[in-house]
Amino acid sequence: MDRKELIQRYAAGERDFREVDLSGAVWDKWENPIGAPDLSGINLSRAKLRKSRLVGINFSDAKFIHADLIDAKLSCANLSRADLSSANLINADLIRANLSCANLRDSDTENIYTIVISHFIG
Repeated sequence: MDRKELIQRYAAGERDFREVDLSGAVWDKWENPIGAPDLSGINLSRAKLRKSRLVGINFSDAKFIHADLIDAKLSCANLSRADLSSANLINADLIRANLSCANLRDSDTENIYTIVISHFIG
């Protein structure tokens, strides 16, 4: 599955995309003239998102349980109330990401890039 298909299926009402492989996907609000997609509530548990560019995406209330987000660029993303428990966030870029009330319990955050993390569960 590619990002275009995922967005189409999400728009059609599907929310469960567990184990989808989107490694290297580029979802950048600056490359999309209509703005970044709203993927709030999406389930990307165990998804492979390594080296994906997910800048400015609304992932509020999303599930990233055990997701592979190594080297992912999530700057300016809305991850409020997202469940990132046991996610692999090694070298992830979370600069200016909204992590309010996000669950980072048991996540691997080695070398994570962020400015401020507040109000997270972990």
